[in-house]
Parts: sequence; C-alpha cells; structure tokens
Amino acid sequence: MANKLQSREIRIGSRKYPVKLTDGEFQKAHSIENEINDRISDFQLKYEKLDHQDCVSMALISYAFELYHQVENNSGQPVTERISSIQAMLEELS
Repeated sequence: MANKLQSREIRIGSRKYPVKLTDGEFQKAHSIENEINDRISDFQLKYEKLDHQDCVSMALISYAFELYHQVENNSGQPVTERISSIQAMLEELS
C-alpha cells in the first residue's frame, strides 16, 4: 500500500511553502530544508550587503549545482545524456 500524502509546510528563508509528502519524504525534506537554510545563513554572513532574496537564490543555485554534479559523477555520464537515455527507454515501452 502506498504511503498517504500529508500536507506539511517547509520553510525556505523567511517563507513557508505548503507541500504534500509521505512520512518518509517528510524526514528527507526536513533535512533538505535545514541544509538550504544553513546555506542561506552562510551567504548572508559572507555577503552582508546582499538582499535576503539574493542569498536564497544563491543558496538554491549552489545546492542545485552540487546535486547535478553528484548525479553526473555517480553515473559516469552527464545528466542530460541520462535524461535522453531514460526518454528513449520510455518511448520504446510505449
């Protein structure tokens, strides 16, 4: 039986966002939320003159690049190639 989705809130920076997550996803989301907010705080300390929203954007961009490189390094091929391979497999199945 699939896990039931529950409404939750995630805070990124000073804003809250409603999301629907399973209990397992909520634990992961909480860790991601903390990591992103820590990065935002780091950028705010490092670049005191930047607007809060700029620090949020920089934190999310750095997080996205890190994830992109992790996926690329784990598979040995660029993410765009993996996406193309997956799309080709899906087309074969349909």
